[in-house]
Amino acid sequence: MAARARSGVVVTVLTAALLSAVPTAWSAGTGAAASADDRTVTRTTTVKVRSTDWRPGARSTVRRIHVSSGGRAARSVPFSARGRKTVAMYADSVARRSLPMGSDVVATGRVRGTESGRVVGLRLTEHHAGRIVQRRYDRLRIRRGTWYDVRTSLRTRYTGSRVKAKVYIQAAGRRHSVVGFSVRVRSVSRETTTPTPTPDPTSPTPTPTSPTPPVAGDGRCTTTLPAGVGRRTFSEDFDGSSLDPSRWRVRDNTYLNHDAAWLTKDNVTVADGRLTITGRRMAAPVSTPNGSHDVNKTRQYSSGYVDTIGKFSQRYGYFEACLQSPTGLARRQGVWPAFWLRGDNSAGEIDVFEGYGETTLATNRYDPRSHAEWTVWQSTSQGSRLGSFHGRVKLDDPAGWHAYGVRWTPGALEYYVDGRKVASVSSTSTDRRGNPGSWLGGTEFSSPFHLRLNLQMGNSYWGWPGPDVTADRSDLGVDWVRVYEPTT
Repeated sequence: MAARARSGVVVTVLTAALLSAVPTAWSAGTGAAASADDRTVTRTTTVKVRSTDWRPGARSTVRRIHVSSGGRAARSVPFSARGRKTVAMYADSVARRSLPMGSDVVATGRVRGTESGRVVGLRLTEHHAGRIVQRRYDRLRIRRGTWYDVRTSLRTRYTGSRVKAKVYIQAAGRRHSVVGFSVRVRSVSRETTTPTPTPDPTSPTPTPTSPTPPVAGDGRCTTTLPAGVGRRTFSEDFDGSSLDPSRWRVRDNTYLNHDAAWLTKDNVTVADGRLTITGRRMAAPVSTPNGSHDVNKTRQYSSGYVDTIGKFSQRYGYFEACLQSPTGLARRQGVWPAFWLRGDNSAGEIDVFEGYGETTLATNRYDPRSHAEWTVWQSTSQGSRLGSFHGRVKLDDPAGWHAYGVRWTPGALEYYVDGRKVASVSSTSTDRRGNPGSWLGGTEFSSPFHLRLNLQMGNSYWGWPGPDVTADRSDLGVDWVRVYEPTT
């Protein structure tokens, strides 16, 4: 957490509703823009929550509440609260309007306390039909007098939900106070339209323009190759009506031991120049054997899984795929798409892309649906017991097409999104246990690695799918997959 940011507590609401339904009190600062590519009209509304909208929590023992709108810019605060036990302040005005399903609510801000060692947090809560649907927190242990940035977000699961914001401090002393900055609510509404143009007989016929030369990752993604990439050794554009069996293996009538899906070849289709791996809710569940590691004996979902085991593998080089993840959409709890590499004869694993839908973790500090994640594991079979590196990148358009790539050199990995390097690790990097990643150049990465694409449904960490929180169908789209050899 960085200290002394100048912005205040901000709650951002991204909805799919038209702003014509927004009351006048919310209409300060509107604008409109149209995109020629997707014909989407966007309107934005911003309003500042009044200082008097803050109130203490019902269970708080608050001795004094101070409201101030003046002072220096870096110290102007709308409230401070002093009390014992847990001091909590709510901004009820954030919940004045009901939101459509799939609305993104993001809260950011600055908080400060007057006693060190206390836990200060920012919380968003979705309320629907008189009950709490979900909570999201960002909390940290503070030092006295220091300003801290806090941020949390959620996506509404139901239409008509209301979201409340809360700033709090736990185990407050008798004279302990918590301070927060002003709140602004920003609502962004998008409407996709297909206008019918009216011909103008006086307008000249437009002259066709020359097409832009394609970059390395043409098609549905825009990307460029990093320096040091050699010739292409594997290229798949999915131009036919089925997968080439000389390149791909499709898993059928099987399952994994840590998700909730039954794998079938029927969930893997090729059409219109793309591969689609579908996860869907089944009408009749499938029971799996009682394996010692099988966490789901009855599978309510089906999905697909393809790989190049025995077909193609390569050690070192640049590996890239153009993907459209379903996790950027609403009602995708438990949906887990991935593009990854595993060793033919070694235990190492390189996850080029992983996406996650809504999480059931109340303490999660970020919304995984708006991020692309990458990981490298020393050993897939040993998992977190051995070394690993992990990271994520925020996507401006998580539901769009993006190119995810990794350049693998001896003892090092570089991760790319849309041709931009977002992370790098090497044998001298320090992993999460504080140990150097010398294993990146060890036996775990000594063999060629093959390709894998799959869409898992649920896991014990991020949550399981269900009819109330997961759409009946989710599609992972793949436009192309390409592999290049390294230059010598």
